[in-house]
Amino acid sequence: MKIIRTGLPELDFAKLEEQLTNAAREREEHDRRLLGEEVRRRLALQADSWKGASPAVSTRPHRSNLALRLQTAMNLQVIAS
Repeated sequence: MKIIRTGLPELDFAKLEEQLTNAAREREEHDRRLLGEEVRRRLALQADSWKGASPAVSTRPHRSNLALRLQTAMNLQVIAS
């Protein structure tokens, strides 16, 4: 088979594929950063629109459902006596 000289540079397809892969990864990272900034901006705007005091924070532990049922059962026994 005869090789035809065209005067065009030879292409390194492995290097070209690597460059395209890197460009795609950089684009994904850029889009992800923009999405994160958009989410933070929307949350900040939403937080500004909330009115009223923050909900109270309870530091004491909540009763379990079992403890609540036992207390209710004891109250019923006292009333029925």
